[in-house]
Amino acid sequence: MQHRPELWLDPAQGLTVEEYQQGRARPDGCLVPADAFVGQGEWADPSPVLMVVEVTSYDSDTDRRDRVDKPRAYAETGIPIYLLIDRDTREVKVRSRPDGGRYETVQTLPFGKEVALPEPVGITLDTEPLKNWVRRAGPTRPGPACGAARTVRRRCRRSGPTRRPRRTAAGTAASAGPGGPCR
Repeated sequence: MQHRPELWLDPAQGLTVEEYQQGRARPDGCLVPADAFVGQGEWADPSPVLMVVEVTSYDSDTDRRDRVDKPRAYAETGIPIYLLIDRDTREVKVRSRPDGGRYETVQTLPFGKEVALPEPVGITLDTEPLKNWVRRAGPTRPGPACGAARTVRRRCRRSGPTRRPRRTAAGTAASAGPGGPCR
């Protein structure tokens, strides 16, 4: 994957999105220029957002929320790219070219393929690590729904840091601060 140090993948920033629940949405990640959200507070203007990232949850309303409602709301807001990491279908969907309430271009690729994100992002993601983020057949152990979170904690314990590194959409570690560079 290319390195774009001027961009940050923010995992916590809420956005004011008129066409979504009470005018607010909290994506799993927002890719923005490094200082785009400085001073914005909990709910920021979405205009500097280059891409939003959503990861499907293992709950009953993920189908409607992540596959229907959020793409429509983000397209209406004019966010250039919507990246959906779909753990149920083991696919990545890249929606781009927003036009009203829909994205004109949708690219679907299985986990394991490289995904070329169009401009204004213009990077390629290796989705091979996403294969570790899906449920496996058989009994599950208690803990986070995402097996990757357990893996990250184990690695941190072995290597010694007390803070767990955050993960970017591509599964690479980002800084442990409030935001992190997109690697």
